[in-house]
Order: sequence, then structure tokens, then C-alpha cells
Amino acid sequence: MALLLPLLIPQAANAQDKFLQTSALNLAKAAFALGAYEMNDNTKIDNYLALAECKIFKDYYSDDFEWKSIRDITRSYLQINGSKFPRTFEYLQPVIFETYDFKRQGFPLSPDTAFRSNTKLQISGNSLRAEPCAEPLELFAAKGIPGNALMVLKAPLDLRFVPIAQEKADPYIKSIAVRKSKDDRENRKVYARFRVELVDYLGEEAMGSGERFMQFEGMIKEITFFADYEQTYELHKFTGQPAPDYGLPPADLPDKPENPLTGN
Repeated sequence: MALLLPLLIPQAANAQDKFLQTSALNLAKAAFALGAYEMNDNTKIDNYLALAECKIFKDYYSDDFEWKSIRDITRSYLQINGSKFPRTFEYLQPVIFETYDFKRQGFPLSPDTAFRSNTKLQISGNSLRAEPCAEPLELFAAKGIPGNALMVLKAPLDLRFVPIAQEKADPYIKSIAVRKSKDDRENRKVYARFRVELVDYLGEEAMGSGERFMQFEGMIKEITFFADYEQTYELHKFTGQPAPDYGLPPADLPDKPENPLTGN
């Protein structure tokens, strides 16, 4: 089994200075980093291997003796490196801008995509059916590691307006005219990139569909709005932790809208 060890070691911890995608594997690593699972839980160890080392899983899972060795190597690896796994992530959330507000110099978010005192955010939209080990992962559907996660905030996120100067908003507004969708809402879609840090594991929650989600306590480090999915044209960036917002009637709004992440 010594030949398999190098395949496991490259998955080692990264520094906490980069924001990873909220993939099923990266979320599983965050759960181990925050002590979500006991190291004697063979189901969770096996599930981790199905996510991290699909070929090894397919080749050896049915061999009881070889698999025990692989599982024990992985268990030791997680005990040594698990607490160092990254807990900082980023994900894109599509939102819809309404028409430009010239008085307030920015865009209101459409009511159905605005954040109104949200205390819980879904931070991933993974499909385990898209994973390389999709079929083997079905073995863990009931008691394994959930493929998606929710983040619980200590302070609610209340974000309904994004301040953007006219000169910066102009290229985005012009792009609406050349977008091909007949749906104006689709043409006005922008992308909010959330960068977050997970600080504690809170357990699991079953959604109405029956899907299980990991729950983490976390904080928002920044929210950056982009005009395009590729994140090449930045419109505005908020940094800090959420605070109350712009839900007031226009006459009651401050002259300079607050940053919803700092209150300034």
C-alpha cells in the first residue's frame, strides 16, 4: 500500500489566504477541519475517499484487506492534516438589477433576489451526480457527508441596493441592449461573488426536498458584484460583515447609502 500513499498526500492543507470553490470535496474538508466527524467513523472516511480519490475507491473498495489499509492511511492523514484544511470559500450568486436610480446613484436589487434580513445562506449548489464517483457516492446518501452546505450568520444580511457611479454603470447598461435574451430580467442579471469564512460546524439540516445539508457558522468577508459570469467587469465591492441596509422608502434614505457589511 505504500504506492498509494503519494496519491493521498497531495490533498494536504492549503494556507488560509485563498478562497476555494464550494465543491463537495472542499466542503467535506472544511467539515473535517472543524471537527464535524469522529475519526473512527468509517462511513465518513470512505465517503471522503470517494470524493477525493475516485479511482482508488473504485479499484479497491471491494477488497476488504486492501481497503482497510487505505482507510487507515486516510484516517491518519486526516488526523494530521484535517485541522489545517482551508475554511475560506467563494461562490457566485446571480441577482437581478432593476433600473438605475439616479438620485441614489446605484441599482436596487429585484425584490426576489434582494437579501432581506437573511440569517442563513446556501453557499453551494453541487450535484453529486456530476461527481466522478457519482454511482459509488450513492452508497453514502443516507449517512455520509452531504454534498452541499448552508452558512448561518450571526448578523443578518440586509442588502437591497448596490451603489455604482454612473460612469461605472454605463458599460453595464449599454451591454443590456446587446444581450440576446427576450427576458429583460435575464438581460439585467449580474453576479455577486461572496467570499466567506466558515468558523464552526453546526450539524446537518434536511431541506423540504429531503436533501441533507451541512450547516456551518460563518462570516462574509466581502461581496463583489460583476457584470459578467467570468468576473471580468467589477461593478462594486462591499467588505466586512453584514449590517442593516437600504429597505427604507426613498425619502427616508441617507444621502450616502451605508455599506451593508460595515454600516459605514
